[in-house]
Amino acid sequence: MTTVLALTAGAVVASTVHYEGASATLLTTSSVVLAIIGFAVRGVIADIFYGVVIAFEQPFQINDWLRMPDGRDGLVIEMGWWSTRLLTREEFTLIVPNSKLASGLFLNLSKPQPFLRASTRVRFSEDIDPDQAEHILISAAKAVEASANLPREPEARITDISADGIEFELRFWTPDRLARGDVRMEIQKNILRNIRVAGLRLPRRPRETGVGEINADRAAMTEATLDWLSAIAVFAPLSQDERQTLADQAARTHLAPGAELLKEGAAGDSLFVVLEGVLEATVQHAERQPTVLGRLKAGDVIGEMSLLTGEARSATVTSVTSAVLMRIDRQALQPVLQARPDAAEAIAVVVASRRQAGDAAINSNIEQESHSDWRDDLLGRMRSIFRIA
Repeated sequence: MTTVLALTAGAVVASTVHYEGASATLLTTSSVVLAIIGFAVRGVIADIFYGVVIAFEQPFQINDWLRMPDGRDGLVIEMGWWSTRLLTREEFTLIVPNSKLASGLFLNLSKPQPFLRASTRVRFSEDIDPDQAEHILISAAKAVEASANLPREPEARITDISADGIEFELRFWTPDRLARGDVRMEIQKNILRNIRVAGLRLPRRPRETGVGEINADRAAMTEATLDWLSAIAVFAPLSQDERQTLADQAARTHLAPGAELLKEGAAGDSLFVVLEGVLEATVQHAERQPTVLGRLKAGDVIGEMSLLTGEARSATVTSVTSAVLMRIDRQALQPVLQARPDAAEAIAVVVASRRQAGDAAINSNIEQESHSDWRDDLLGRMRSIFRIA
């Protein structure tokens, strides 16, 4: 920086010596240039200075979620001396000068306080006693140790009253953002148990709505699901009617950032297709930090081996952003394969071919016989688990 200023000053002096008549004009112009450069450099120096301050103060770390003043959320993926990079929920990279962050005009969603609020909603039948519903919900939250030991008490309130029933929102607290999904799941399990113990049933949503738009939305969703299934290699051997059967029974799963979809080693009988968002797959090694296998985006398939063979989940999959997935359960695929056993063989060929291509990319010396044996073993396990004659 000193060199730049010295050179510029030298230019001013030279101009004054050789062009006496225009020296005043040149000196004025050079002063303006110096002022502009100084102003620009001041901003850069300020960003670097605040980068040092952030490094010492540590108001956030890598993998923290920040919310900027304009309402955008981002995952911290890189911290530099001049700026910090955030990965937004839309998978864009947001570059924020450190001087902006040093002003404190952001929220660290990963460390808002020693505990984090979360919620879940339950709709009861219209004749439910509000006090009974409140007891069912609050006792379910208090039965979960991770939520019960926090200084804030869970609370329940009515959020909607309609012909479909009365909707309550249960607000509870969790130790941190990562634990929120697990705590919510345990609380929801307790709610279902409490409802059964009380001899109650949740209201059923009416099948016929009488509203054409809703029926049209369902048809559009089924059509979109069918398009996704047609693009998945493992279902390529199925006919259009067979894929339609799967589409009719497919379910959608919505995940909040940080929610766990699959747990390594857990049993599974379903396949997921990422429709929206980003997820991350990791494997755990003994006494070591989890290894990241990669990130999964729209169109990626998760858990096909658990669906086809009942294998335990080979990795833990967690959402990085809000995500929407399509779930295909084994009970939806079973009647299709039982009705047409040759479809199972065709699927086994597709899966084995993909495995062979992957192995060849790693090691070209793998023998062809090993893939044939693996395909035959896969088909045998599929026939067993789907009970194909």
